[in-house]
Amino acid sequence: DAVDAVRFLQSEFKVESKDLIILGHSEGTIIGVEAAIAINEKLRGLVLLGAQARSMKDMLYYQIVESPHASTAGLGQTPIEDWIIAAEGATQLHGWDPL
Repeated sequence: DAVDAVRFLQSEFKVESKDLIILGHSEGTIIGVEAAIAINEKLRGLVLLGAQARSMKDMLYYQIVESPHASTAGLGQTPIEDWIIAAEGATQLHGWDPL
């Protein structure tokens, strides 16, 4: 993960955190911010491209159900049934609780 990558660069290549820039795009903007907080050292920068303006729950709903690329689109009778199918699968596979 991003924090491990920073720690690797610091230990193996003696790169200082003040010389690092974290860049995140879309969902990576959330990860980038979380990584910067977890690193807890001064960074050169944090670049957020296409930062999400929705909650993660709303974004997941869009990606799972509404997006034209949704893997479960059309499996249920309604969009919410598609979301339930996807949520049940995510819960069974990953222990995710969408509620």
